[in-house]
Amino acid sequence: MVNSGKLVPDRIAVDIVRSHLEKPQCQDRFVMDGFPRVIRQARFLNEYLNSKGTHLDRMILLDILEKEVFRRAVARRIEDGRKDDESDKTLSSIMKTYQNQTMQAIKYFEAQGTASHIDGTLTIPPGFENILFLLSQNMDR
Repeated sequence: MVNSGKLVPDRIAVDIVRSHLEKPQCQDRFVMDGFPRVIRQARFLNEYLNSKGTHLDRMILLDILEKEVFRRAVARRIEDGRKDDESDKTLSSIMKTYQNQTMQAIKYFEAQGTASHIDGTLTIPPGFENILFLLSQNMDR
């Protein structure tokens, strides 16, 4: 399923996230990567956090053009021998899912004022510094 560019079913993704959020080390602060991917997952996350008396402080989005995503995937295939981005067909499916489903979740968080965008084409040091800066803005809460 994932190798074809399709998303993990909501039930599975939500169960995994819920089980991690229940752990003691996630009670105060946590960072997630790749979740939520669709509006149902975004609503689940908000409802879950609200039920625990908390909320999402920030969602950080790395903005990157589709052609750059393809360029990087090709580079990974060549340089690292990676197979997770094996075909352009798989990558096209991932990008289509992003446009059709993930963008709805992003707009949901933008409407709540929790989404922050940074330039995903930056090299690692400045990109990481931008992320740290955004995270540090929430450390006093």
